[in-house]
Amino acid sequence: MAALKTLLTTALLCLVALSAPLAAQTIAPADIALLAGSGSAGLSDGMAAQATFLKPSAVAFGADGTVYVADAAAQRIRAITLDGRVRTVAGSGALGYGDLSVPGAFQDGTTANARFNQPSGLAIRSDGAIYVADTFNHCIRLIREGFVSTVAGRCGVVGFADGANGANLLAFPRGLTRCSDQNSLYIADHRNGLRFLDSAGSLSTVHVPADVDAKLITGVACVGRYLYLSVNDHIVRYDALSHQSLVAYNASPPLSMNSVQGGAPLGHAYSIAAFSADSVIYGDLLDGAVRYVEDFAPAGVVAQPYPQYVGATPPEDATLGLSEGRFSAPMGIAIDRSSARIAVADAIQRKVFIVRLLDQRHAFNASPRPNGSSADYRVVIEGNYLLWYASGFADSIGGILERRLSAETMNGKRVVVTALHAPCPDARAAVAQGADLVVFLINSYVTDCDGVARFQRDPLLTQSAGEWQTVVRKFFAPVSATLAATHMQAMGVLMPFAWEIAPNEELYRTEAIGYAPATTTPQFAFRSDYVSAEANLLRALDATGFPILDLYPRFRQLERGGHAGTLFATEDLEPSARGRDVIASAIAAYLRKARFQLP
Repeated sequence: MAALKTLLTTALLCLVALSAPLAAQTIAPADIALLAGSGSAGLSDGMAAQATFLKPSAVAFGADGTVYVADAAAQRIRAITLDGRVRTVAGSGALGYGDLSVPGAFQDGTTANARFNQPSGLAIRSDGAIYVADTFNHCIRLIREGFVSTVAGRCGVVGFADGANGANLLAFPRGLTRCSDQNSLYIADHRNGLRFLDSAGSLSTVHVPADVDAKLITGVACVGRYLYLSVNDHIVRYDALSHQSLVAYNASPPLSMNSVQGGAPLGHAYSIAAFSADSVIYGDLLDGAVRYVEDFAPAGVVAQPYPQYVGATPPEDATLGLSEGRFSAPMGIAIDRSSARIAVADAIQRKVFIVRLLDQRHAFNASPRPNGSSADYRVVIEGNYLLWYASGFADSIGGILERRLSAETMNGKRVVVTALHAPCPDARAAVAQGADLVVFLINSYVTDCDGVARFQRDPLLTQSAGEWQTVVRKFFAPVSATLAATHMQAMGVLMPFAWEIAPNEELYRTEAIGYAPATTTPQFAFRSDYVSAEANLLRALDATGFPILDLYPRFRQLERGGHAGTLFATEDLEPSARGRDVIASAIAAYLRKARFQLP
């Protein structure tokens, strides 16, 4: 009884804190503990701390407190029991793809022989049966009494159709939730929108009136009459009774990450769970953090939510790597309201965590970076979407670079850094900022910056090499002319994409951003397939006349030798916090060695 009172007190404290006015909140560390996972890649069951996962992507609580895990890359459903052990509930298949993933497949039947293809959503029925969103099979499976069956969609067929089981179709279903004791189910059908599966097995579409594209939905949560949807960079609250909705948060555009009514940027809401009718917790894949939003206004009223961080905020110094209280890729999240426990599946750490108390620290507010003064040595970093930062300048490539150079001076001047977003190279913008040095961040998409999809149709940059090399030189010709007419120095930094060196991280990015291969089986591109992209880019950039820092070798070295945290695996191809630190540190080391005197 005493233990139960403690749990209930903890639950009340959490919920009271969530509903309290912001000014009255106190900062307290979250109680974040490892539930299961050694961090190594594998399929091992057994004691929770020694068990291994491949890509835990969804979690759900059973009535007895068991935590169920959809291990997407393992093609298995696992369970973490109250006695501290991990067991496989359903799924099979041997390791492939460099021992980082099990090839996906489809098979109904006994739990020991059943096959899945990237299961990414879970919901537990009142009778203990388990709904599974079999994402790349495009169907909903049911695990019950030792057997796996298909209850919605035609496995292996992607499409859209309402109706009875056997006739309805789904497209990359992800998050699942139940709203009552009935065996009905809401489905975040990623390419079609919000779907509803009733207890008789009939599928219908829920038309959510909101100024968002519900076809980008990844998560759904339910509390009472309200449904919460995570839709890329929005959280939507939908009133199932009045059929009204509130777009609670929006984060756009690049760099400034504008917020709503003075709140902090949302990031990329992927997984979501609801505390109450006006507070939710979600996994932010842009920040690599778990956060919550409180104080939703009634439908039709402008809200003023504040996304808070749960646990540590994004690290100021990413070289610290992962530490207790920090998340990397929180793809799965679930709440057990009876005990105020929150389960978080971190796909990159390959671990499942339990959170009991929330850190109510206010999130960073993003703001444009000041330009400094004439007494400063100004470095301008210019690039496309790789300049996006999660929650503030300090966590961006530019902010990390400024810290790395904080002890440096150039002719007695303090070094300050400004970030500029530019689809195509443009030195004039840096000149307008009074830059002494412009650093161009360059990747393969530079071939497409005029809107012609050269890279998209030829990602190896080989078939149309003559065309895009000519185009790249044309893009940089005005840059060279501007540099010749000014005293501004310049350098380029060539950076790889995830799929060029890290196929397993690319698998995660594909899941996170919502893109999927045309087939139902994920296709992997390995390092050797992309050697020519680097070489061809370097040949094209020779004509710029300024030095090029090639980071392909550094990223390959880290990926082969192991590293603390993922290098990519964030929304929209962006480097992770660790990746941004690698980039900024390499630039800082290069500038120190050159003493800021570039050719």
